[in-house]
Amino acid sequence: FCPRLGFGASGVGAERVRLKFAFPFLFCDDVTSSRLQGATMVNELSFNCEDAWLNLFVGGDLYSVQVKTLMNPATCGTFFRDVVKVSDAAIRVKGSQWDASPNHIKNRVDIDRDGQLFRHILQYLRNGKSTSLPDDKFTLEGLVAESDYFGLEKYREMLKKKLWKLTGQHKYYACYSDSD
Repeated sequence: FCPRLGFGASGVGAERVRLKFAFPFLFCDDVTSSRLQGATMVNELSFNCEDAWLNLFVGGDLYSVQVKTLMNPATCGTFFRDVVKVSDAAIRVKGSQWDASPNHIKNRVDIDRDGQLFRHILQYLRNGKSTSLPDDKFTLEGLVAESDYFGLEKYREMLKKKLWKLTGQHKYYACYSDSD
């Protein structure tokens, strides 16, 4: 039983072991060894918890975020819908990194993107439309590329509209009428 998250690893014939941080991204001490072995074989982890946290290692920066933040229907992009699968029975995270080296930050998923820009992406995932946007043209342009990568269409449109207002250049934001 994990008191922090309020669930335990149990099942018929499941051998319980004490492994600290056995599943990447899951802040819990107890897991089922059979589930751990199955998870590592398919490079996927699975656990039951509504309020589970993930560690995202983006471009050298570490971000801790709740699964429900990544999966918020109002802000969720295609990237996280493809990587994180939530069902009534379990949460599955694909592409986990397993590394036993002592210098490795464990319990994370690595994303090869700009870590400094990702803080803006995470702010959008948490706040949605009420997110404040930077006033710097180059940061906004970088965020447009990042929003494309993460499949955040609504955020991308917000960024392009802000770029259009800052620069007056229609290439950033086009308004289409019904006749177009």
